[in-house]
Amino acid sequence: PSHPTTATVAELSGQFYLSQARYADAEPLLRRALEIRRRTLPAGHRLLGRNLHFLSLVLLRTVRFGDAYLFADESADIYARSATRDDVSRLTRGIDAHVDYEVVFLLKAEAALALARTTPARDAELRAEAFDAAQRAAVDDTGRAISRTSATFAARSATASRLLREQRQLLAKANALDKRLAN
Repeated sequence: PSHPTTATVAELSGQFYLSQARYADAEPLLRRALEIRRRTLPAGHRLLGRNLHFLSLVLLRTVRFGDAYLFADESADIYARSATRDDVSRLTRGIDAHVDYEVVFLLKAEAALALARTTPARDAELRAEAFDAAQRAAVDDTGRAISRTSATFAARSATASRLLREQRQLLAKANALDKRLAN
């Protein structure tokens, strides 16, 4: 069926297989989820971006650099329109926190560099794309750091400052756990 819940279950199952390096099992599930979402969601929807990201990762790990780059590029375009990771997190109530804004751009950079190594005619173009994507990820990190510091200073009470610090610590722990799960 082409129900959004079917897409979610397929994507989550694909993510599980991806985390286990079972790429042959992950790919058809992620493709099925993407197919459903392309039919049922508007272009540029955040769930499409997330789905494209994971499918690109599978393709990159299975040395299909051309397709990996195309999906990573589309995913990055969707996330770029989402403004920042904080905006994505706020819109999704933190559900997409494990698909960090900068990780999407770093995957695009990785896919572009991998494709550049196998496509000499496009080497300069792809290296420039990789550089731009990596800069996008780095700029977002810097902007977020400034934003956090500003928020702490803007907090008018000790309680608000303490809550902001606790939130940052919890987000750091969650990111660390996500990274451990992905490995």
